[in-house]
Amino acid sequence: MWSKDHNNQTLRCISCLFIVFLLLIAGIIVPISTANAALPASNAVVLPYPEPEITAKSALVMDRRTGKILWAYKPNKKLAMASTAKMMTAILALQYADPNEVIKVYPRDLVGGSTAYLRAGEKLTLTDLLKAALIPSGNDAAVTIADYVGRKYLGGVGDNGIQVFVDEMNAKAHELGLDHTVFRTPNGFDAPGQYSTALDLAKLGRELLDNPLLSSIVGTYRTRVIGHLGGKPVYHTLVSTNDLLPIYPGMQGIKTGTTPAAGENLVSYVKRGNIELIAVVLGSQDRFADTRAILDWMFSSYSLAESILPITSPTTAHVNYLQMYPYYLEARGE
Repeated sequence: MWSKDHNNQTLRCISCLFIVFLLLIAGIIVPISTANAALPASNAVVLPYPEPEITAKSALVMDRRTGKILWAYKPNKKLAMASTAKMMTAILALQYADPNEVIKVYPRDLVGGSTAYLRAGEKLTLTDLLKAALIPSGNDAAVTIADYVGRKYLGGVGDNGIQVFVDEMNAKAHELGLDHTVFRTPNGFDAPGQYSTALDLAKLGRELLDNPLLSSIVGTYRTRVIGHLGGKPVYHTLVSTNDLLPIYPGMQGIKTGTTPAAGENLVSYVKRGNIELIAVVLGSQDRFADTRAILDWMFSSYSLAESILPITSPTTAHVNYLQMYPYYLEARGE
């Protein structure tokens, strides 16, 4: 007589075989040699789990290692970027200035919005200002950086330092192939003619992660920096605006953004084993819920891919598997 456990095991085996059979006839599993081939939009196959419902106006998931898009919703829709602009401010600052340079904060740098609570006359290193700009999203820190680099390295004079820095941000955007991005401010304040897209911000986030210092900063949830004013230390406790950083498995950054025009934005980076994903949500009503829903969905699909594809390289298998659902931009509306 078969035991109950034996019967359960037999049922599980039959169920697994049936699932694989359904996947095969549905066209979800294909030879790896054809996984990268361009398929007509009408032949796009859906991932095995229902696509999550999100409030974002635009969203995207990129494979960080390859730069390939795994899924997207209106990835080229031009939207207000808010503080995600600070990613470019940080990248550009390190292109010109040394991380250990000491920078003075001027009254003109103390703008409103999210702040690191810097004080006029205070001096901090560029590294500490980058932390203040990227972790608590300090607008004052971002403008201080732009002001300094614009005047010292880009020929700016007085208040003009910020504008020449912004001009260089746009030149850098062109260099990086951010074809649908225009900067008007170094901190992402709403401004006429300033916009970006989920696709461009994913590319920008990938560029930022290639810098070890910036990658470390955006992955920090809480820290303290010390400035100096009148020979006395000024302490700043910095707490990340990315609420997912301490609680979502594998979350390692990158940047939030919120303004009246933008709504809620989030560019995030998650690493689990050999899987590295960059996710972007723009114009969301709840960026953290949207991001969690998208990433949970993607990782569930990765797990299924790993279980059904007998391939020795999980990363290759996963990426090729997910490319079966091509993100076909024309099929998704943009």
